[in-house]
Amino acid sequence: MDTPVTSDAPAPMSTQHKLFDAVVILKGLNGLLELIGGTALLLIPTGAILEWVDYLTRNELSADPTDFFANALLHWAEHFAHGTQIFAAIYLLFHSIAKVSLATLLLMGRRIAYPVAIGFFTLFVLYAFYRLSHNWSWVLAALVAWDIITIVIIAREWRTEPQAH
Repeated sequence: MDTPVTSDAPAPMSTQHKLFDAVVILKGLNGLLELIGGTALLLIPTGAILEWVDYLTRNELSADPTDFFANALLHWAEHFAHGTQIFAAIYLLFHSIAKVSLATLLLMGRRIAYPVAIGFFTLFVLYAFYRLSHNWSWVLAALVAWDIITIVIIAREWRTEPQAH
């Protein structure tokens, strides 16, 4: 009589789980970049930002005074107030700490992280929709689309994860 061969090797990861891991890792890395950006916004004086943008756009605008991107960047920097800078820094720091924490907990398979992440990203999507309703931005719209995809992937993974975590 043959005995069944059992293996202690882990089962191969599904494509869905690999996608989940990739998305969560990207969210975590994005959170680290936001942490760096938020910290920089707190440390760099508002005037220095305008000087830096002026330096970066000076040559382009002298060659082509109608350059859309250089003019838009310069216009943004000229109207970038200190209050806006502080708000952006705090927003980025809060968002980044939450993203990195949630990504870490999700990768560890902590069950509580799934609904918290879904709720957190949903709140930011709703806030982004509010912002888009007042001031359209293709960049923000793309980020919203990415967050919606992330929410769906997290929800699907949550449904298929074993209850043991």
